[in-house]
Amino acid sequence: PAKSTRWPWLAAALLSAALVSVSVIHFRQKAPVATPVRFTISLPEGTSLSSGDLSVSPDGKFVLYRAADNGGTISRWLRELGSLTPRKLSGDAGWDNCWSADSKTITYMSDYRIVRGEASGGEPRALSKALLGMFGAVQGGGLACSPQAVLAGSAQGPLFQMAPSGGDVKPLTKLDSTKAELAHQFPQFLPGGVRFLYTAVGGSAPGIYAGSLDSAEVKRILPVSSRALYVSNGYLLYQLGRALVAQRFDPTSLNLSGEPVRIV
Repeated sequence: PAKSTRWPWLAAALLSAALVSVSVIHFRQKAPVATPVRFTISLPEGTSLSSGDLSVSPDGKFVLYRAADNGGTISRWLRELGSLTPRKLSGDAGWDNCWSADSKTITYMSDYRIVRGEASGGEPRALSKALLGMFGAVQGGGLACSPQAVLAGSAQGPLFQMAPSGGDVKPLTKLDSTKAELAHQFPQFLPGGVRFLYTAVGGSAPGIYAGSLDSAEVKRILPVSSRALYVSNGYLLYQLGRALVAQRFDPTSLNLSGEPVRIV
């Protein structure tokens, strides 16, 4: 991604972990005091941050990122927030990281296959065959994981779904030819693991949409071509122009409320 869009989403990834913690506190006391948290993550010596995914584990304990060495080789690194030393993960650089709910495994795209590795280490295993024909020449359409399915976005096509344990990958959504849609990307499951958000790219009605594993019906949430991130205290994060904003969102009614608030 371009530099102008990379850093807002880097902030979004870190912010999502902070918001999860805030939401837990919210149910323990009526008026929590919001305290800004600022920290830096030092990269391994001789490396630089690479474009692509930066993600925080659901338990808020780990940050996963990609870094390139002086020779240009990109690797995936895992940094435990309670440690100063990052750990290099096995496998290739990968793309589209998707954490399990218990923060023990990471599902991602590798050489046009969906693979899964343990956060504790070890070699990843392939969950699907090569998907080059489905995903075009570029990986980066996003992955979403739930106990019901794994969803994958594509560079030029609809969303695809696979059983959580792996196997065949089949189309889930359908591009709307009346709107000349080009692709469905960046899926994210909503609470319950059945409904999901995704971004429709191109055509006359691009935007953030909501769909369901058990229905072909979709709902347009926002008319913006941005990746959306739902956080558990009831906000939807998305990019509006060059700003990262948060807006109240009900995952049951799929309705927004209030005005978007600028974060970055």
